[in-house]
Amino acid sequence: MLLAVCSVTAFSQEQDNKWSARINFDPISTGFTKNSNSFAVGLTFYRNIANNVDFGMGFKLQENWKFNGAPAIPVFVSAHYDKQSRTTSPILDFETGIGLLPSDFGHSSYFLNPMVGVRINNLGISVGYQGSVAFGYDQASWGSGMNIRLSYYLSNQRGQNEYSRFIEYLRTTSLLVSLGYEIASADKKYFEENMSTAAINLAWLFPVCENFEMGPSLGVNLAVGDIDFIYLPIALRSRYNFKQATFAKKFYPWLQLDLGGAFRNGGDYKVGSFLARPAVGISMDVRGGKSALDLSVGYSSVGAKTTHEYAGDGKKHYVGNVGIALGYRF
Repeated sequence: MLLAVCSVTAFSQEQDNKWSARINFDPISTGFTKNSNSFAVGLTFYRNIANNVDFGMGFKLQENWKFNGAPAIPVFVSAHYDKQSRTTSPILDFETGIGLLPSDFGHSSYFLNPMVGVRINNLGISVGYQGSVAFGYDQASWGSGMNIRLSYYLSNQRGQNEYSRFIEYLRTTSLLVSLGYEIASADKKYFEENMSTAAINLAWLFPVCENFEMGPSLGVNLAVGDIDFIYLPIALRSRYNFKQATFAKKFYPWLQLDLGGAFRNGGDYKVGSFLARPAVGISMDVRGGKSALDLSVGYSSVGAKTTHEYAGDGKKHYVGNVGIALGYRF
């Protein structure tokens, strides 16, 4: 998802007039997950391909209003019809894609979502049919529902400056990719296997003030060895770069803190807990300061419990991880 968003910033200003974007909020969204009373927020990017017709891609976060289920992350392609030269226009949308379940990727689902509505200036409202079918079930059935969508258009195609400012702001953000290895300090009384993991992590950071950044972080931790243990850390990352302490013209230290959760269902272990992950590191500027190499050392704590009837006590115990990571900042 982040790569798709960031790829938009690679286009020059001369090409920006072919792109449009909108922020979406679905206060009612049924037929997509087992939780019927759900909502969704998301972002869609379009490129004009014909008169009044756009094609693009997007993503959203879907959760039930009680906040007691497993959130879904639908990723999709979209076709959009809109008489963009008019202040008021009917709008037609068709979205189709995969609804990812971070808590259980094996039971993600295919979905489609046609919609009809109206746009007035930069505000839109639509209603649509929403249907889906989940993967990984022997007798999965097609689920049907509906959604109501409220949209705000970020587009310079309608004589507005919001989109241009949005694109310029995106160019100040950073995408971080890191690979690491975490050594676990699990209690052997409850976890007999090796709980150490190899980790990959993506983070999208936005400037808040000088040298301070915040943004979402998503990763995958895969246990090293024969044990079936994978968990997905999802967090809000805060990072302060001590660029005032730069030495040798390209090296500077930084501090980082991830706060969020770790999710995993299936296998012999279940994970679902608060995650705190502080780290300290050093960066080396490359490509004239446009990118950087990161080296860091950190600590994280995640809860896990055994599900085998003959192993462990079935209760949650926290596993501490000390890790080292090498990353690249785009």
